[in-house]
Amino acid sequence: MVAFRLTQMLSAADVRFLLGLQDLVLRESGGSAQLYGLSHSRRFAANSWEIGADGQLSLIGAQNLYVDDTPVRTGLALAPGGGHLLISGTEPGMMLRLSIGPGGRAGSPAGEGSPGFEGRLLAVATTATSVFGLSAGAGSPLRLDPKTGVAVGSIGGAAPELAWSGLAARDSGGVTLLATTQADGSVMTWRAAPGSSPTEVSRIPAPEGPGIAAPTDLGIAQSGGQLILVVSAAGSSSLSSFRLSADGTLTPAFHLIDSRGSRFEKVQGIALAETPVGRSFLVAGGGDDGVSLFELLPDGRPVFLSNFIWPEIGMAPGNLRSMVLRASDSASGTRLDLYAAGETPGLLVLSAGAGFLTAPRIATPEAPDLTGTPGADLLIAAPGGGHLSGGAGNDILVGGDGVRMTGGSGADLFVLTPGGTSRILDFTPGEDRIDLSALPMLYSPAALSLEALPGGLTLIWRDSRMEILSASGAPLSLQDLGADLLQGPFLWALRGETLPPEPEPPDPDPPGSSDPLPLRLEGTAGSDSLTGGAAADLLFGYGGDDFLFGGGGDDWLYGGTGQDRLFGGAGADHLYAGPTGGSHLFGGEGDDRLYGGGPGDHLDGGAGADLLFASETAAADYALFLQNSPEAALWF
Repeated sequence: MVAFRLTQMLSAADVRFLLGLQDLVLRESGGSAQLYGLSHSRRFAANSWEIGADGQLSLIGAQNLYVDDTPVRTGLALAPGGGHLLISGTEPGMMLRLSIGPGGRAGSPAGEGSPGFEGRLLAVATTATSVFGLSAGAGSPLRLDPKTGVAVGSIGGAAPELAWSGLAARDSGGVTLLATTQADGSVMTWRAAPGSSPTEVSRIPAPEGPGIAAPTDLGIAQSGGQLILVVSAAGSSSLSSFRLSADGTLTPAFHLIDSRGSRFEKVQGIALAETPVGRSFLVAGGGDDGVSLFELLPDGRPVFLSNFIWPEIGMAPGNLRSMVLRASDSASGTRLDLYAAGETPGLLVLSAGAGFLTAPRIATPEAPDLTGTPGADLLIAAPGGGHLSGGAGNDILVGGDGVRMTGGSGADLFVLTPGGTSRILDFTPGEDRIDLSALPMLYSPAALSLEALPGGLTLIWRDSRMEILSASGAPLSLQDLGADLLQGPFLWALRGETLPPEPEPPDPDPPGSSDPLPLRLEGTAGSDSLTGGAAADLLFGYGGDDFLFGGGGDDWLYGGTGQDRLFGGAGADHLYAGPTGGSHLFGGEGDDRLYGGGPGDHLDGGAGADLLFASETAAADYALFLQNSPEAALWF
């Protein structure tokens, strides 16, 4: 299993300017690598570290920048060519440039330029050839001259309704693709030909998206030749992935929400790293005392690998502010090094060995069988069947209906897709893992139906059967399959429906009241009663016949197994029934989304323009109460 370990910790006693470290950027050139960090406490300062072959950091310089010490949002990026660092947000209408010396040390400012636009730069993103920035009030991202910082071409009209949140850029096929997020959770993509200003390609407004609340970070990586955009959001404690086409069109792929088995609640940032063989890794963290590590599949699915939990309170960086993930070759295969900075003074280095990675291989209906190598393979089955054989090494095998999977020697990960019958032919307890997170509405392994199988065990969930044979031929129990069948976040595959317009905001708090804090309430395996507050709360019922009431705010309610009663209350709420059936969902006031999960569920949107989703397998059994919601829409 690919898992981080703590390999280095730098404190404020080790480095002069570690207080308020909030931006990190990586530079790789001529076989060497450097890490740069921008700190902001009383003054701005830049630190420079050399990265050794073991991933460890050695300080090579610390530069006090002596600029305005007003706390602002800043950004740090590497200029095209790698000869300068670009710092945004220090002053209105200015982008600061730092030269990088022959030894990799960031030096004195090399010029401020005169960008020719008003307002601070909220973010800067660079590629091998171009620099782009977000300026408050501009209607689109700006192309900036890499040497002077001057805006090139049109800067777009004033657009106060666009509250920019983040920016990412990627060169592809002779053009640059950009992605932006807005404070309301909207996601947009742009396309910029060489020397031209960006033009909008696609837009997913917040109400039409997967449920992104308060986006914090975004990044673009490639897996198996497919570009994938990942967006993190603190308000929804979520990660959303989108497939990004060559022309910039976005296709929603997967949506993950933090659970008790993951470590990105109130996620503040993500880090992505690509390998030369076309495999990509993702790390997410926030205020959850650790980070979660994933591998991105070519269809955009983040496959959960492991968590790292801060070992001691004194080592915890607090809420993470910035992370950089680096993939490099070593004598033992691919090495992953994570550099993480938070609200407390310090910098942590986490390292993991990923083995000798091979390129992703995807079977086709014409060639459905794949055989791995002695390395760490990623084999993905085609629809309709076939045989995946990993061979030696720690492999990842992805398959569903009609697929037979043989891991071979090594610690293998079997990732099962829903529907039909799949077979694992050589599971080794205590070594191999099974990932069932794609099975819809499955919140606990205890909810699975079990059937005896000579030399193994059969798991049944709705229309999915998983026949698991042990490598030794001995019978298997549910406990033999490990406690991490559902370890990791909650996962939803996205279909990209067009949803209603953005709902009106909820009523304001009474005069004199303080801003309410969001709640995260979790039930047990029994019957629970959970009541949210006035903010946007997150409630999980889990097992038993639960009662969940969201209260005020835009709440997210997940019933789990059992016959649950979910009441959204005021606000634009999301209500999810479990798979058992017989649950009652009532949206209440506001434009709500209700998701049925089993036969006999009752969905009542209440007042407002609601959207009701009925399970495809249980649609005939739903009783839909629309008398209070004539504007409601129904989806199957």
